[in-house]
Amino acid sequence: MRFKYIILAMAVVLLMLIVSSGAFAYDQYENPIRVQIGTSVHTVKADSGNYQVLDEQGNVVQSVTQGKSVELQPGQRFSSVNGFGRFLYEDKSYRGDAYWIDGNMVNILSMEQYLYSVVMREIGGYAPSLETLKAQAVASRSYACNRINNPRDEHFDIYSGSSDQAYGGYSDEKYSNDSNSVSARVRDAVNNTAGLVLYYNGNLANTVYCANAGGHTESASTVWGGNYPYMVGVSSPQDGQSFVADDGGTQTLKTPTNYYWTKTMLFSQTALKVEASTGKTIGTLEEVKVEHDGAGNYVTQITFEGSGGTVSLSGEEVRSILSLYSGSFDVMVGTSLSAYQSFGTRLIEGADFDSLLNPTGQYVTFVGHGYGHCVGMSQWGACVMGYQGKKYYEILDYYYNQGRGDDTLTIEKYR
Repeated sequence: MRFKYIILAMAVVLLMLIVSSGAFAYDQYENPIRVQIGTSVHTVKADSGNYQVLDEQGNVVQSVTQGKSVELQPGQRFSSVNGFGRFLYEDKSYRGDAYWIDGNMVNILSMEQYLYSVVMREIGGYAPSLETLKAQAVASRSYACNRINNPRDEHFDIYSGSSDQAYGGYSDEKYSNDSNSVSARVRDAVNNTAGLVLYYNGNLANTVYCANAGGHTESASTVWGGNYPYMVGVSSPQDGQSFVADDGGTQTLKTPTNYYWTKTMLFSQTALKVEASTGKTIGTLEEVKVEHDGAGNYVTQITFEGSGGTVSLSGEEVRSILSLYSGSFDVMVGTSLSAYQSFGTRLIEGADFDSLLNPTGQYVTFVGHGYGHCVGMSQWGACVMGYQGKKYYEILDYYYNQGRGDDTLTIEKYR
C-alpha cells in the first residue's frame, strides 16, 4: 500500500514538473501571423478545446478547460493545447492563441487560418467563382507576408481593420446567410492556394487591392510615391459590369457598387471638416481647385481657398477627411442645386440637407469614381473576370503584371 502511494506521489511531482516547464504549450502554427484584435479588454474564454496560460518564459501557470474565462496579465499567452482550439474575445470566436502585451490583445494563428476570415470578409460573400476567391487569397496572403516582414509593431504584424485587411476571426468565417457552401468555397480557395504568394523580380510583392477602381486602376507611385512596377494603372472596364453571384444557394444579380458617385456639401461644412482635421484656418471658403495626375484621374492636390487662408491636400487625405469613396474625383461649385443632378449615387451630408432644400449658399459637389484607393487588383473587376471564366492567375496577371507576359512577376510558395 505504501509503495502505491509513493508511485502516485512521484507521478504528481512529474506532472507538476511537466506543466511548469511548458511542455504542453503548442507553438507549431505554420507561417504564424500576429494580428492585433483589441486594445482594452484582456479577458478571454476557452470557446472550443482546452487552453493553458503561459508566462513570459513559456511556463504553464494555469490550465483552462472549455467554457472557462481568464483575465490575462501583461506578457501572458492564452495557448491552445493542440493548436486547434478557439477562444472568445469581446463576443467573437478566434482560432489559435491570444497574447496580452503592452495594451494590445494579439491573436496568433497560422496564415491559412487567418485567411479563412480575411477572404470571407473582403470578398467571400459575393464572389461568383472559386477562381476569384483564389485570386483574393493569393493577394491577401502576399500582403500579409509583407506585414510579417515589416510588422506594424514589435508585438504584432498586422491590424484587423481597414488599415490593413478586414479580419474577424472564426466568427466571421461564416457568410451572413449562414451558408456552409459559401464558407466551404472560401476555405477551398485558401487551401487550394496554400502558401502561394506573388514575387516580382525575386522579391515579395506588396499586393494591395481595392473594392472598385471605377474603370481604371491608379499607379501606386501616384498615390503613395515609391516604385511599384507591378502596380501601375490599367484599364478596368469590368468595374462597371454586373455578374451573378451565388449567395449560398441563391443566384443574385450584382450591379456595380460605387462605379460612379457624387457627394454634395455646403462650403461652410466642408471648411469646418478640413479645419478640424488639419488644424489650419480657411475661414469662409471661397474656391475649391483640383489638380489631377495619373492614369485613373487621381487627385494629386486639392486646394481650399478661403478668407482666412489656403489649405492644400492630397486626394487620399481629402478622401479620409470628407469620407469620400475614393481619391479620384472632380469638383463642381455653385449656388444652384440643379447643377448637381449628376449620374451615380448621390450622398448628402445630414447637416446640409435642410439647406439643400432651400439653396442660398455655396456648395461643392464631388463627382468621382471607384471605391477605395483604386490601386492594385479591383475586387469588383476580379469578380467579373471570374464570372467570365478567367483563372485566378489570369486575374492576378492582369492587375499586377498588366499582361506583359514576362517572368518578372511569379506565383510561388512563400519563402
